[in-house]
Amino acid sequence: MKISRNNKIPDYDSITVSNDNSGQDVTVTTTADFSTSYSSAGSDTSLFIQYNFTSSFTCGYIAIAGSNVGSTDGYFNVYIDGSLKDTVSCTPDRRNSVIMCTFYDTTVTSNIKIQFQKLGAVSDIITISYVAAGQVWSLGGQEQEQAGYLRNWMTRSEKVRTQVNESAAPVAYVKQRIARPGTLVLNNIKRSNLGTQPFDSGSAFGDFLDHVYDDGVFFIRE
Repeated sequence: MKISRNNKIPDYDSITVSNDNSGQDVTVTTTADFSTSYSSAGSDTSLFIQYNFTSSFTCGYIAIAGSNVGSTDGYFNVYIDGSLKDTVSCTPDRRNSVIMCTFYDTTVTSNIKIQFQKLGAVSDIITISYVAAGQVWSLGGQEQEQAGYLRNWMTRSEKVRTQVNESAAPVAYVKQRIARPGTLVLNNIKRSNLGTQPFDSGSAFGDFLDHVYDDGVFFIRE
């Protein structure tokens, strides 16, 4: 299990969009506000978004969230300083709204770039709400949460209230949207994985807590 430990994307110096650029505000992809998103123009076979940095940092994951690529045929390439780190295929009619690419720690000195290559129609519009990148907290063996738990994306985001008549037959119902709370239970974390001062910034656990508090979201790859 790999859990995002921090997010360095908000520290960007500038953002470059090429090819399928719609001219929309691409800075919305650096916030965890999923009510906003960037959509491409639907005028080219690929979309590039590049985050440029003036200060180097260590990176072990790149995550893309709030996307519509589950309904678009194509694949994501993610690059660090021009070097390809991972490729993720996206198949139509599958749920690919959150993608997390993990790799060995790499020092970012110049930029992080994501590319979506369309395999369907050029007119396909790609939508992305959030991009994050940084270090990961790796847990293995008995440290990670065991099977049998519920993840947010596996639970319903609405509840239904039904009105019945005297014969117990349903005559009306009301659907209500609800938030999907989640719980992450890690019972067997080794002391060596927490560090000498687990809650201090700089330790994996301390960074993770700051990350959740500051950004409001975190990513898990199992």
